[in-house]
Amino acid sequence: MDKAYFAGGCFWCITPFFARAKGVAGVVSGFSGGEEKDPAYEQVKAQQTGHRESIEVSYDPQQTSFDTLLHIFLANVDPYDGGGQYIDRGHSYTLAVYYQNEKERLAAQKALNEIPGAQIALEPFCGFYAAGEEHQEFYKRHPEEFAKEMEESGRTKVLSEKGERLVRQLKSFAEEEPWYVSLLPNAAALIWETLPDLNWAGFYLMRDEVLALGPFEGKTACIHIPLGKGVCGTAAVKDCTLRVPDVHEFPGHIACDSASNSEIVIPLHKNGRVIGVMDLDSPSLNRFTAGDQTLLERFAGVLEENIDLGELSVE
Repeated sequence: MDKAYFAGGCFWCITPFFARAKGVAGVVSGFSGGEEKDPAYEQVKAQQTGHRESIEVSYDPQQTSFDTLLHIFLANVDPYDGGGQYIDRGHSYTLAVYYQNEKERLAAQKALNEIPGAQIALEPFCGFYAAGEEHQEFYKRHPEEFAKEMEESGRTKVLSEKGERLVRQLKSFAEEEPWYVSLLPNAAALIWETLPDLNWAGFYLMRDEVLALGPFEGKTACIHIPLGKGVCGTAAVKDCTLRVPDVHEFPGHIACDSASNSEIVIPLHKNGRVIGVMDLDSPSLNRFTAGDQTLLERFAGVLEENIDLGELSVE
């Protein structure tokens, strides 16, 4: 079992995003980066030791990778905040990736170079000290307190604001140019840039009774998906949103990207008929919530109301 180390602000809040990822055996909350041995939580919180609140992620390299964990980390922090994360301020809540070898350093440096202005430290790993038992798996042991922490820290509000901004931006794009050739690429880019923890986001459109690949963000994908096959084909035939917590348990799953572990697919309509689907994949298990579904169905509704299909128009 390999291990990776990240500092992502409050360790209570960052832990769940890793714990649900496929191939992750466990996540331990603790402290890294300071010189004092085995610091107490109160010392670190008071900025007395130079440590950051951090997590130790144990993972199976046959099922996931450091690059995938790095993607999860970057998708769930504010990379531009150099003074902490959300309401939690001070050095102990700043961001860091702790590398253990040259391969990890190069991978992290490449990822950070793709975020101009990112305030994320890249430091050699120099030790990790587990926090007390009361801090481990806090989101499971104290769900109400965890939800309160997410709310009071500002993380929940930020996620909600991102969703509202996503819908407003799509409406703006649709007003300027509703033609599907222009609108769908921007829609895919909006989702990709706004929602965390995704490895694919895009569209499939009906063509000759199959779903044909449309605009997307992510790795190259299946060009055609038969109706009734996989999550996309099944959602199109059933004409309903499918939210799949583990795609590997979905009958007939089509693995276009082996990194995908959960998925949500929303049918798109015009003139009373299904014209395609919107498809989002995540490397994390159980990534998509009921709240995500509500937001994405609103997003799809804006597309349906405004999209001009041109030669693809369904009468």
